Amino acid sequence: EAFGPNYRQHYSADTSALRAHLLASYDSAAMPTSDRTAACSLFSEAMRPPNCSIYSAAGTDVSIELVFFKLDNVDVPHGHLQVKCWLRMSWSDTRLAWQPERWGNITQVHFRAHSFNDPGTSEIWLPDLTPYNAVEGLMNSFEPALALVDATGQVQWSRPGFLDVMCRYSGLINFPSDVLRCTFDVGGWYISGAYQGLIPGGANGEGWSLAEKTMSLLAVKTSYQEQKIQTVEVLYSPQFYPCCPNEPWPTLTYTIVLERNSFFYLNFTLLPSVIFSLISFAVFYMTFEVGERLGFGITMVLVVEVSKQTIQALVPICGELLWMELFFWVNFVATAFSLCESCLVLGIAYNREEYFATLVLPPALAQKWIQYRDRANDVGEFKTAAQIVRQSSAQVQIHESSLATLDGVVDGDEGSKGDALSDEKLFLFSKFFYKLDPDGNGTITFEEIKPFLAFTAVGYTPAQIHDLLHKVDDGNEKLNRTEFIDLCIRALGDVTIKRLEMGAENYYDFINAKEARIIAKWRRVANDIDRWCRWWVPLAYFIALAIVYSLDLNDGYSELETPLREKLDGMSVGVKTPKGFADLIVYFLTIAGFGLTYFIIVVLLLATCATFRRVRAARQAEQDKRPVRCSRQHGDNVRCSRQLNDDLVSLST
Repeated sequence: EAFGPNYRQHYSADTSALRAHLLASYDSAAMPTSDRTAACSLFSEAMRPPNCSIYSAAGTDVSIELVFFKLDNVDVPHGHLQVKCWLRMSWSDTRLAWQPERWGNITQVHFRAHSFNDPGTSEIWLPDLTPYNAVEGLMNSFEPALALVDATGQVQWSRPGFLDVMCRYSGLINFPSDVLRCTFDVGGWYISGAYQGLIPGGANGEGWSLAEKTMSLLAVKTSYQEQKIQTVEVLYSPQFYPCCPNEPWPTLTYTIVLERNSFFYLNFTLLPSVIFSLISFAVFYMTFEVGERLGFGITMVLVVEVSKQTIQALVPICGELLWMELFFWVNFVATAFSLCESCLVLGIAYNREEYFATLVLPPALAQKWIQYRDRANDVGEFKTAAQIVRQSSAQVQIHESSLATLDGVVDGDEGSKGDALSDEKLFLFSKFFYKLDPDGNGTITFEEIKPFLAFTAVGYTPAQIHDLLHKVDDGNEKLNRTEFIDLCIRALGDVTIKRLEMGAENYYDFINAKEARIIAKWRRVANDIDRWCRWWVPLAYFIALAIVYSLDLNDGYSELETPLREKLDGMSVGVKTPKGFADLIVYFLTIAGFGLTYFIIVVLLLATCATFRRVRAARQAEQDKRPVRCSRQHGDNVRCSRQLNDDLVSLST
């Protein structure tokens, strides 16, 4: 005949009669019968447990195979894994065996099978197997299917469905270049190994297979997925519980190894973060006169933080330290350092304090530090012009002659006896007070008055000035307007107005030159800081990136005894080594790409700075061409205020 017994027209009648015969006295709740003496030979060579022995003749041994189709959902934040797969099981039940010649030579028949937990809907006995850490049991996650039984009583039962388990993910610490491992255990819930053995099945005897590699169906192929199943590891181990010390509970431990396609994260997160960090170093090439320097640094810090927030939704909120956090910390520190350096440079470049201590310390501590510094450097009181000239007895005549000459030149016909205490002189004293009180608090300290008297009260020694200050002071070492005028009357009452104006003007020129010198000094320091950061900060950043990229972190969660980690507790650190020539080429190309990016940024910044300097030089040249207005006073003495200021600035520099 053209067809075999299982494919003839009378197959339905034969199977109906055979099913009625086999199920007449069949109890689906009772354990099946089988020959378990050959159970150890059913294991593959790689999966056979050591010291394999037969510990029960009752029941049967169940062979299990999971055929993985596609990853449906990898929920790392919630620790879930859902996989579309086939669950294939086979076992021997001699109660269902028959002699084919008595039943039309048919060799196979089907029976309804639903679940072990619902024997009323199943015609035959079904294995009691379930994943221990499943979100939902196999009865609901896998579809019911018919079981195929051959004449020897061998049962084949295959069901499609979703395997949804709760995972203790390991390997996430290296995200996004991580290799995740999800482990779940499959074993009996009600029936121990005394009645139900467990054996890894499949063509290779490993208990699993990938449909993409073992089947030619187009539907099982995968594409455009973030993760894929790299391999599956299966471990057979019997468990013993206090309730049943003599009955082993065989368990198959499945470990699904997932490989992540990290190119997306490299292209859209890691590489842009590195580029933005390199761009943040542009502030080192900007002059402190660029007002947008501070806003540029703040923007770069915010951009790196936004990139970090985009990754936060993809990883769980946990106590473990991830590689991605180390990476973003390096970039955050780099951009934050650039911002802090800009704040420091701007603060130093526009600083008006002579000493750095007065800039960062409280006023009381700064004053103490300055006094200690002056004592350590043997710097005494502010010397007056009279004290400088009278340093030797041989210069007394020169001093007196110079004063007489100065009085004659300045006062002209008025003589050298000075002016009377007129209203004009009192108004001049008030003008001095308000010029010496730029903050407008209504008081002037001793330290602010002493340099002024050094240029106006040229005939007084520091001791005499000290005594005068304490005579007019009320004890707080600060002079108000009334006390200051009283001091001027005592010390400058006999000095002519023109001579007072000249001394005050010299004092103001001295103050302007001093401020110009201080500004030039701090701007030089600011430029030195920028020049130092241009080379050493990027070098330190590249070294930090190389260290971070070479780290191979291990959380140890793949081991059963590993407890929950917190921060760096128990984390082991290794060094990544390129696997093969291709990985080595990719590694060097990545480093070279970062270096080339930084080189391009540096070139563009240098070109921008050069253009800015040329524009500023052209503007300065136009200003230099403008005429300088001068005023002629006292005969041949020509004074040009603009020229004097330029000379003072050049001298102080």
